[in-house]
Amino acid sequence: MGVVFLLVLAFGPDVIASGPAIDQPEAVADAIQTPVPTPWLPGSVGVIALALVGASGIWRLRDQSLEERSRIDPLAALGLFLAYMLLSVIAAQVAYAMRGIENIELTATKDIVIVVGSSYLVQVLMIIGYLMLVVRRPRMSWIRSVGVGVIAIALTIPIVMGTTAVLRWIMSIVQNEPIDQIGHSTLDQMLAAPRDGWLIMQMLLVTIGAGIVEEVAYRGVVQQGLRSVGIGPWPAIIATSLIFAGMHASVVDAEAIVGLFLLSLALGWACERTGRLSACTTMHVLFNATNLVLAMLLHAT
Repeated sequence: MGVVFLLVLAFGPDVIASGPAIDQPEAVADAIQTPVPTPWLPGSVGVIALALVGASGIWRLRDQSLEERSRIDPLAALGLFLAYMLLSVIAAQVAYAMRGIENIELTATKDIVIVVGSSYLVQVLMIIGYLMLVVRRPRMSWIRSVGVGVIAIALTIPIVMGTTAVLRWIMSIVQNEPIDQIGHSTLDQMLAAPRDGWLIMQMLLVTIGAGIVEEVAYRGVVQQGLRSVGIGPWPAIIATSLIFAGMHASVVDAEAIVGLFLLSLALGWACERTGRLSACTTMHVLFNATNLVLAMLLHAT
């Protein structure tokens, strides 16, 4: 708990998270609207973490031959990603119809769980397709890749949140008004929701569900698809990260988009470094869980 408390002090006002792209109201009643403090602490910690990454040289990636790395047919990857987007829309629309929901701006936790859960459920088809089509060439064991993910996210969180803190501080000065300290409409909605079983289910969806589905879609399908056409590791990671951040534009503030882009760079690096999705999935789940805990503790204080 002491570690969590220190994280709240350092990064609490600057929480972002990647998660289900649910259309939410722009303003939630309990959104934390307060002046943004000067981000000396999160900014400094972020710079230190970035310096450690740069000095260690761990960011360097060797461009392996096609036979040495995991790969997937580019056309199959394109088809799977289109299926990922299409299945989400279809499942959500069916859930809307079954629940009799006319307003696309969901606020009831139960409705959100049903809509998002339906979307993730049909994504099992995309995941099965990926597992059938990918040629896996892992560079390390599953357990070791998870360890790499844990260490990588410990360095990534300060960089992402420090960057977001600085950008949020700049935006507050430019706009000359308090802004939402959470920066993510899904988190705002969850903070205002009743504490019941539906909220617990939503927490599982935005942490474990989002981590698994999105990593298969972006790092597994998109990034490995780009690598399979001969694109180098970092160009493929950057291109995938641009898509990843852009797909979250509807649920996060503008300054948080930069943070998500940086997060995606780290996720892509972990996938490329280990040759396993377990590394980046571990990072994604831990990142979302950390943001959720920080947001709830900040809201409580």
